[in-house]
Amino acid sequence: MTDSHILSGLYTKNTRIYKEKQKIPIKKEIYLHGPHICGDALDIDPYNNHILTGSWRKKDVLQIWDFSSAEKIKDVPPDPMGHTQLYCCQWLGRDSILCGGSDLNLAKVVDRGTLSTIGQVTDLPQGVYCCDHDNNSSRPVMAIGSLKQIFLIKPEKRV
Repeated sequence: MTDSHILSGLYTKNTRIYKEKQKIPIKKEIYLHGPHICGDALDIDPYNNHILTGSWRKKDVLQIWDFSSAEKIKDVPPDPMGHTQLYCCQWLGRDSILCGGSDLNLAKVVDRGTLSTIGQVTDLPQGVYCCDHDNNSSRPVMAIGSLKQIFLIKPEKRV
């Protein structure tokens, strides 16, 4: 991936890839079969050309895809703590994933290598509908949106 691209995905399970400043999809319409996108739950990893999807559904909620082939690489296993339907997800640097959703009303950080949860914020007042981070250091500030509040989180250890 050498140019700037935009991903567009909806709950209809169709994801399109556009080159920046073009109004039509590149090559052909690319379908990532399965993701049920209901928020800011698409991200491109420029280092590995992977796409991250978060789905608002009961299973296979967090998935990693190959950008070039649109083939699924893997499903991130469900958290042992319980089920969360995702509204948002982002790559957090090269080694982690930040995501949040409803049912358990939590946000968590997942290690990309082990696919296990390495940090989480639980018992939020409602579902997590948005998340972001500054990505400027090994200890990024993360923002989590729940109800009418934004929670700012800075990890104690390197992420």
